[in-house]
Amino acid sequence: RRILLSLMVAVALHGQRLDPVQWTLTSDTAKAPPGSTVGLRLTAKIDAGWHLYSLTTPAGGPIVTTAGLAENPALGPVTIFQPKPNRKLDPNFGIDTETFTDELPLLLSAQLSKDAAPGEVELKAQVRYQVCDDRQCLPPRKKEATYSLTVDPAAPAAAAAGPASRAPWCWRSSCAGKQAPRHQPRGIAADAKAAIRP
Repeated sequence: RRILLSLMVAVALHGQRLDPVQWTLTSDTAKAPPGSTVGLRLTAKIDAGWHLYSLTTPAGGPIVTTAGLAENPALGPVTIFQPKPNRKLDPNFGIDTETFTDELPLLLSAQLSKDAAPGEVELKAQVRYQVCDDRQCLPPRKKEATYSLTVDPAAPAAAAAGPASRAPWCWRSSCAGKQAPRHQPRGIAADAKAAIRP
């Protein structure tokens, strides 16, 4: 039993040391007025040989990726777009899954509250995900990425946020062929209702 316990601890520690996915939150908008919509890009950089699961991968297999913006009084509704994932049989689970390799760029369309106070606001993206290679899956992880935006009533409203063309993009549920929600409710707790956080 001691040997088995030692092996389990060793495997857990090995999984913690491996960290093949790094997240960043960026935007082309530095200043925006209250009530406007800001485009953000939440990007996962994935090491070679590893893959990350989509926001819409079917249930019964890996941990679905969840993403959202943390609760913030300056924020209103948020909509998340993901590229169309690669769907194929996953040898780790024996079912079809949806994956991304190399990079996963999520586009976030975030509406500022009409009564957002002027000044700097830290927007915090929160993600939960699982990453695998062809032989193993690491335990699920949670990470955060931040972006500082200045709320300025004198700033011009940004151009419409979201992908210029929706052809290769989709809302979380529309990627699975279902009707998509118009908005992601604020905070990732609400995202959990969509089978990931989003």
